[in-house]
Amino acid sequence: MKLGQFKVVVTVILTLLMGLSAAEAANKKALIKMRQPKKVSAVSKSWQREVVNDLYAATASAENMDSQLEPLMNASGFSFWQKWKRGIDEASLQRTFSKDLKGHLQIMATLFEKHAQYKKFDRVSEFEFQNLVRRSDYILSLPVSRAAIEKSMETAKFATDFKVALATYNKERVRFDSKVIQLAQK
Repeated sequence: MKLGQFKVVVTVILTLLMGLSAAEAANKKALIKMRQPKKVSAVSKSWQREVVNDLYAATASAENMDSQLEPLMNASGFSFWQKWKRGIDEASLQRTFSKDLKGHLQIMATLFEKHAQYKKFDRVSEFEFQNLVRRSDYILSLPVSRAAIEKSMETAKFATDFKVALATYNKERVRFDSKVIQLAQK
């Protein structure tokens, strides 16, 4: 055998061996995967799915309000001429923000009710819920939020709807806070 032919034969044999070892490893990998127990989440209760959907809705509304806060804060800091020059309609921004805030308060009131009803969410949902409570507190504490609400309260229909939503939210929030305080005292 010539040296060139020998190199070709050795190359072919090595290629075959590597192919066989790769195929063997793939089979072993498949067998190992099949033998291992699969990590499957426990069957969740139907109410947890409802809670997750409400959490998604509340998170989306909070993020929407966060995105509205910057233009609203900027508009509140501008003079009349600056707003006119930039084409900013502060009253429209305030109405939109107030309407979205009313929706957010309604969703949060629903979440507070479910939290009281089910006593406890799963860990991820509980963490998300606590973050939403803090985020809602922050949004409600801003002077811009108060100004937007006061401006929108000039409309009678909105004023009655918002008062109902705020009263429901406050009632559920007070119940939640008293439960948290009771747990802290134990």
